[in-house]
Amino acid sequence: MEGKEKPQSGQGVKDIPVLLLTGYLGSGKTTLLNRILKNKHDIKFAVIVNDIGEVNIDADLIQHGGIVGQDDKSLIALQNGCICCTLRMDLVQQLCDIANTERFDYIVIEASGICEPAPIAQTICSIPDIAPELVKKTKPTLDCIVSVVDAIRLQKEFDDGNNLQKTNIAEDDLENLVIQQIEFCNLILLNKASEISPEHLKHIKDILHSIQPEAEIIPCDYCDIPLSQLIHTHQFDFDKVASSATWIKAIEGDSIDTASEPLQETLNKEEGEKEEYNITTFVYQRRPAFNLGKFDEFISSETMKKVIRCKGMCWFYDEPDNCYVFEQAGSQITLRNVGQWYATMPQEELQQQLKEDENLRCDWDEKYGDRMEKLVFIGQNLDRKAIIQALDNCIEKPEDEQYTIRKATVEDCQLIHNMAEQVFPKTYKDILSPTQNAYMMEWMYSLPNLYRQMTEQQHTYLILSIKGEPAGYASVQPEGENIYHLQKLYILPKYQGIHLGGRLFTEALKYIKSVHKDPCRVELNVNRSNQAVGFYLHMGMKKISEGDFPIGHGFFMNDYIMGIDI
Repeated sequence: MEGKEKPQSGQGVKDIPVLLLTGYLGSGKTTLLNRILKNKHDIKFAVIVNDIGEVNIDADLIQHGGIVGQDDKSLIALQNGCICCTLRMDLVQQLCDIANTERFDYIVIEASGICEPAPIAQTICSIPDIAPELVKKTKPTLDCIVSVVDAIRLQKEFDDGNNLQKTNIAEDDLENLVIQQIEFCNLILLNKASEISPEHLKHIKDILHSIQPEAEIIPCDYCDIPLSQLIHTHQFDFDKVASSATWIKAIEGDSIDTASEPLQETLNKEEGEKEEYNITTFVYQRRPAFNLGKFDEFISSETMKKVIRCKGMCWFYDEPDNCYVFEQAGSQITLRNVGQWYATMPQEELQQQLKEDENLRCDWDEKYGDRMEKLVFIGQNLDRKAIIQALDNCIEKPEDEQYTIRKATVEDCQLIHNMAEQVFPKTYKDILSPTQNAYMMEWMYSLPNLYRQMTEQQHTYLILSIKGEPAGYASVQPEGENIYHLQKLYILPKYQGIHLGGRLFTEALKYIKSVHKDPCRVELNVNRSNQAVGFYLHMGMKKISEGDFPIGHGFFMNDYIMGIDI
């Protein structure tokens, strides 16, 4: 396959096509790369690899023929970071440097096994805008994104229901990553296909198609496919790929009441095959707000076990201004605040926005504005009625509002001390020694120290009550110009298990926003052995750093520092 003439991009600048290879560790990306480099078509490839430690390029390839040697910089390793985030501009620089040499016909990028393809694609497509000074003779142009997936791993995850191994990916979750790579590509190589039965292979293909209906799926072994199916495809279109995943198609589709009408017919192109394996897709859509605690119970329930993918937007009664994106892939679940609804805009600006935005007008409701619950579900043997009923039960009703939260005064020092005695020693009994535990109680919760915190150290305590009975407390303290520290957040044992912690956390952030009008960061220290780490991750906080932090008297706490921007 002799290299085709490169299309012109205007003003004498030529295009050089780029092939992006993605896929989890061990899926076969490097095998595919070696096959590409062994081409017999006199095509000169330059190669960028995100982590040279993952790459085993055959030695005889880094010499002559199709590519020039490593000394001539045809093989470039971008290490100590990820090209979808921290090494973004390094990637731009290397792509443009290669392109401007005019020595190559094609560029191949092998992304790290833990890279998400969408940010990489966005970076490449944005080069003329973010780095026009680097585009001199030739412009890198994304031609194709290939996702290499391991048929055996997918069979274990989606057929047998087993969690995939999490080796070497720290806190990341493999199921989520694999789905991200499947959703954003235009070609899927289903590698190691002969190692599973034909029935299972067909099953896996149907599942892949249910997640990404537009990508071509090619079963193969050792990534042995003709080079012509990989290069000079002219198939990549950012907008098309970015909107091709099933969940996006469903979100952008017409509003459908899933309680009375299934979405299968409108979302599945190959209905017969989907029915064979009971792989279905539907959208849940409602206007009223969810109760956060009840929604939290739903996503951890047995109902979600058969869901392959769920993604969409939602809002909560306690936070009427904020739009959240919920995302589930395998066992990975995230809920993140993505900003405010249009309905919160000043009236004059809102009317102008409604006038200009047809989609907003279509989504508008006189009572709720653009607020809505809209979740797309993809899964096998889904009990749609049960999911709908469970989600309907999550909708907040005015009579469910039984808790109150108030700002404490110095007169509440004894109350806070009494609550701390019920919860703090129990929380840390397996983390701190008895001596350390007693010291921490005295340091944080003795009456003189509580008084000092409120009167001298700018601590604000919030007390949560259920039907007038104290149920928990939190405290926040400003640290610097735009940083607040969440010092404490505890629910008493009697009230644990009914998801009041999320409400108290939300109210603490709302309090901070009420007294600090500018954007700020909320941080906290949490012991690495404390189960609360998972709670704070679920609430949208991220780990910033970790270490052994002194707490006085020669004691140290083995903590994460976590943060969230509000």
